[in-house]
Amino acid sequence: MAFRITCSFKPFLLLTFFSQICLGQLCFNANITRTCAPDTISILECVGSNVDKSSLRYNYDWQTGQGPGGTTDTFHVYTNPGLYSILQTGNVDGSGDTLLRFEYVEILPSPLPEYFTYLCDDNGIVVEITDLVYEQYIFDWGDGSAPETLDVSISSRIYHQYATPGQQNFLIMGRYDPGGCGQETTGTITTINKIPTPLITNFKTSLSPYSIEFSYSSIDRVSYVVMQSQDGGQTFVDIDSGIVGDGFNDFVK
Repeated sequence: MAFRITCSFKPFLLLTFFSQICLGQLCFNANITRTCAPDTISILECVGSNVDKSSLRYNYDWQTGQGPGGTTDTFHVYTNPGLYSILQTGNVDGSGDTLLRFEYVEILPSPLPEYFTYLCDDNGIVVEITDLVYEQYIFDWGDGSAPETLDVSISSRIYHQYATPGQQNFLIMGRYDPGGCGQETTGTITTINKIPTPLITNFKTSLSPYSIEFSYSSIDRVSYVVMQSQDGGQTFVDIDSGIVGDGFNDFVK
């Protein structure tokens, strides 16, 4: 049986390709086109009446330059992330024909969400997503409040305030949109009413070169900002920020 490729595809902008749907009697659709690995994709054929359905074959990972190949199976398990082209072949009016849907199925990785938590006054916390793999992150704070969704195209941080201090357990669900799949992870943090005022110790100055050096007390999961004023003034400006406490921090400048 001889085959011919009847569906062509052309590059669009920066070598980006649209999925191709050929006009003709061959026809198929997948039940899912964007999902996480591993997952099973099912094919629904919609061929014309002049197609011999017993001749239908599917190549679920067609590569440029390949022959048709394929299987009669109308389902396929994808285990590795990537973009996959599906090729359908069959007899149309007694002649071999093909239908290609280029980069039709997107299989996505599904790692555990990665994050960092910060403490705030009044039992508040800030959660910062650090991996930014998923389009959305859904937070179940574990305190009976409604779940909240973080769109990382807008911000990578979200704030939540608990009613009481103490140990808090929460759940973070990473989700692709579209796709609706992903992974989830749990977290624990102990909230506090008031962040203790840092205590500065071991303060030293030097004129050659001009420098200051000191230590200050801190607590874990709190971000500190070092500020200074000149000549005894009351206007303070930031000279270092984003320092996360680890018990006792040293500052040299």
